Amino acid sequence: MDILLCSRSGEEWYKFRSAILPLLQPHVVKAYAKQHMQVASNFVDYIQMKMDESSSEIVTDICQHLMKFSIEGMLLFYGKQLIA
Repeated sequence: MDILLCSRSGEEWYKFRSAILPLLQPHVVKAYAKQHMQVASNFVDYIQMKMDESSSEIVTDICQHLMKFSIEGMLLFYGKQLIA
């Protein structure tokens, strides 16, 4: 399975889209909006900290960090938290 969602097309894209469609309903999005905003804010702070640590404006291993915070966002649906 591809990691890049944008590389999906045809039947593969349709199956993926159908699976996540329930999560895109307005009442579901609204229920988790504040928590997702907090995860996004934490991510921005985290990346700023990484840039400060390296004295650079470039975070070279961004995929690792994006994956970590993507998982954090998904865990909200299960009432769990990965990063404090």
